[in-house]
Amino acid sequence: MYSTTIIRIKFPDGLVLQGKFGAREKICKVYDFVHENIFEKEREFQLYKAPPKKVLTQKNDTLKTVDLVPSGMIFFEWKDEDQATSSEYIVLDMKKLKDYVQVC
Repeated sequence: MYSTTIIRIKFPDGLVLQGKFGAREKICKVYDFVHENIFEKEREFQLYKAPPKKVLTQKNDTLKTVDLVPSGMIFFEWKDEDQATSSEYIVLDMKKLKDYVQVC
């Protein structure tokens, strides 16, 4: 029924990155979108839905098959979260996104 979806990715610092995707696009496209917009590109991260927490590991699943159509909220976390410090809260590349930032 829906051909597109709005996906919001919430980061640990409370910022939300939003993107529009095709309903039949794969989870890997969301991972690519996030990777393009984070500051530390060499660090590994994962995306998950909650509650209950379900890590989106099957990157060939479509957004529709994981119930992210017509919209959805997913969460971001570093894979090495246990090694993170309080100085690592800023995740997004704000310099790149400065023209798209909306303050609510």
